[in-house]
Amino acid sequence: MLEVIDAHDGPWVIGGDWQISPQELDDSGFTARVGDTVVAPTVPTCGKRTLDYFVVSASLSHIVVGAQLVANSGSKPHSAARLVLASGGRARQVRKVRGPRLLRSLPEGPRGPDSPMPPPPTAATLEQLDTAYQAWVTALERQALPFLALGSTAAGAYAGRAQGHTVVWRCGLGLPPDPRPSLFTPPGGGGCCPRG
Repeated sequence: MLEVIDAHDGPWVIGGDWQISPQELDDSGFTARVGDTVVAPTVPTCGKRTLDYFVVSASLSHIVVGAQLVANSGSKPHSAARLVLASGGRARQVRKVRGPRLLRSLPEGPRGPDSPMPPPPTAATLEQLDTAYQAWVTALERQALPFLALGSTAAGAYAGRAQGHTVVWRCGLGLPPDPRPSLFTPPGGGGCCPRG
């Protein structure tokens, strides 16, 4: 199951009869391995034990309300469980760290002799290391960006490592903005349009 979760890109929910309690699943290390949340009814689902519950990806945990027991579901000796999610999941925003885009598929070596890399720092104080890192990263970007053949505005998305990361608002589900209009679409964009 771990291979399927690792291969899946996006939010997911696994529900079932786990044959072990939520605590036993947590103690097994499964939830720590996949970084998810166990959501179980607060009452037993099979005899005196809770065996029927859900494992929810971390990207969905902020919209999980809880799990409920579904009485008279017709399945004996187990009772069904229902996962309850808050509405508007695509519209909920969370803060995410954003760094410059990755520089991929660049040829080896500098483009020309006119852009040498800065020398390494001669001393190792924190300020000197910070200054040397900023100079080195700036020189690296100056050499690499011309290979992308982008305009200055588009190239800006690949630069800025010397300034560090920024925090932006993104869709809480980790999904791109939904371009389809709906009754719940805010004016000016799809549900989950970034705020900054």
